[in-house]
Amino acid sequence: MSTRPGGQAAPPGPAVQAGEEVTLTITQLAPSGLGLGQRSEVCFLVPFALPGEEVVAGVERVSRARHRRRSGQPRPATPRWEATARVVSIVKSSPDRAVPACRHFGSCGGCAWQHQAYRAQLERKRALVRSALLQVLREATVPPDLVEPVIPSLAEWHYRNKLELTFSPGGRPGFHRRGSFKSLIEVEECHLATPEMVKAARVVGDWAVAHGLPGYDKAKNQGFLRHLVVRQAYHTEELMVALETFPPSVLRSREPGDPGEAGSGQATAGGDDEGQSTLPFAGDLVERLRACLPQLTSLLWLSNPSPSDVVKVEGSRLQVLYGREFIEERLAGLTFRLELPTFFQTNTRQAETLLYLAREALAADARPTDLLFDLYCGVGTFGLALARGLRLVVGIELVESAVAAASANAARNGIDNVVFLAGEVRRVFDQAVARFGPPDLILLDPPRAGAGSKVIRRLGRAEPRRIVYVSCNPHSLAADLAELLPAGYHITRVQPVDLFPHTDHVETVVTLTRSH
Repeated sequence: MSTRPGGQAAPPGPAVQAGEEVTLTITQLAPSGLGLGQRSEVCFLVPFALPGEEVVAGVERVSRARHRRRSGQPRPATPRWEATARVVSIVKSSPDRAVPACRHFGSCGGCAWQHQAYRAQLERKRALVRSALLQVLREATVPPDLVEPVIPSLAEWHYRNKLELTFSPGGRPGFHRRGSFKSLIEVEECHLATPEMVKAARVVGDWAVAHGLPGYDKAKNQGFLRHLVVRQAYHTEELMVALETFPPSVLRSREPGDPGEAGSGQATAGGDDEGQSTLPFAGDLVERLRACLPQLTSLLWLSNPSPSDVVKVEGSRLQVLYGREFIEERLAGLTFRLELPTFFQTNTRQAETLLYLAREALAADARPTDLLFDLYCGVGTFGLALARGLRLVVGIELVESAVAAASANAARNGIDNVVFLAGEVRRVFDQAVARFGPPDLILLDPPRAGAGSKVIRRLGRAEPRRIVYVSCNPHSLAADLAELLPAGYHITRVQPVDLFPHTDHVETVVTLTRSH
């Protein structure tokens, strides 16, 4: 045994080393898809193993445990060591195990739960919400039956209305490989997106390869094609395809129509178009897409000189190559205009479920004279659907383009008792109260980080009769509720909704009523 300075014996090392195989019983499942098991003082993290299964696991890495809860699930005990491992074989299989539908599952970073039956996914999402609430709130506040069973998705597969893909250096769009932002998996299939969206991605890839257009290679800092966004409206079936590239100046000159190598043009931030005002070979792309996708309504090209690794409309040059700049979607009887940067719930049919839940929660206490504040309103999805029967709806949203779209959507649908304000909620809220009066009702749908204490305190001071909180993150939801309950509110309903089958994500609609 080694000793520390001063003659003290150093604690023993881990009981397992990388390269060894161990037999484990999996006791828990982290939302990320990691099965958790423990032997002695070692916690094993095993992707794609399910609770109750006995597996032979090959140890890949051992490190000191970080002693933190993983996404709301406490470990079986407090281990000193943490080992990542892979499933070598399954000795005893769980009855919840399912055969993944997609050939990319396990290597693609898009899904974590395809290996378990959908019924089991719903049960675990309900438990995830309850666990997150119990970490922050008193147990008396969260009785066993408070969190209702998860409302399942109306479609288990092909529910996504938007894909964001990255081009490989070879010119084909793909998904990021699990655990890596540098490695891609070319799109051969995706069972979450619509078939038309997958077909569009493959057509774009064939076009890029045919003309030798290279994707951006981060390691070499060269290439042309960057990202591909495909979105399709569920009710109208309209299809948008948008390519983001560096300016064409990164491509070396070659004869028109030459399908050969595009060269090693450097994709350097800050370049200009050097007189090239359109996407190379754009006409052929239009023809290829129209030939097999009659739903094509919008084909866009975004020329972005910045090195940012996200699709960026602001500061870029947007050109319509075919059709119009937007597609339209219908939701709860209303028509919404969806542009490239527009945020819209990824599962359209389940977004309608969220709307109906919010409407039901507010209608129980709504009056014709009521003022509703719609916080983090986006393009007005909730506010416009809830405006009927209320005196006024005031929406607050940080993104100015979304506020403009919300106002346009109101006009498009003939709704005139709504006002949309641009700015941070924590800054604009008090201004809205001063201008329109304190709200009788509040609906908020904040980003994953939650509303935060500054916003929650303002809600409490405004004293609305009822608050409906739509959350995409149970942990930030719990933190915000812990701030809100002392202001005189009690939880009357917690309803999880599954918008994202085969992933760890869950939406939750919480209704709060002010105590009298």
